[in-house]
Amino acid sequence: MPCPALTIIPWKRHESLQPFSRDHSLALRLARDLAAAAGADAAARWRVLAAFLEAWQAEISSHFAEEEEQWLTLLLMDETQRLRHEHDSLRPPGRGGRALRLR
Repeated sequence: MPCPALTIIPWKRHESLQPFSRDHSLALRLARDLAAAAGADAAARWRVLAAFLEAWQAEISSHFAEEEEQWLTLLLMDETQRLRHEHDSLRPPGRGGRALRLR
């Protein structure tokens, strides 16, 4: 079941943040698709999971590494812990998602 439509008001991001913003958009769409597939048949769940793992290996894992490298030294302790917790909760099982394979 798809998520209800949200009203999104775009805002201009600083040029240096735009790549991170695009990465977040992809990850949020994939998260929405994973949540929607939870109630679908097994074939649909595998297709969505495969799309997520492909995106993880192609883009998301490197985004996490870049974000952690660039932001952790600039954030306050609470913000650092939050970022680490959020990233850890989103990583696929296995060492950074590398151990989980569908093929």
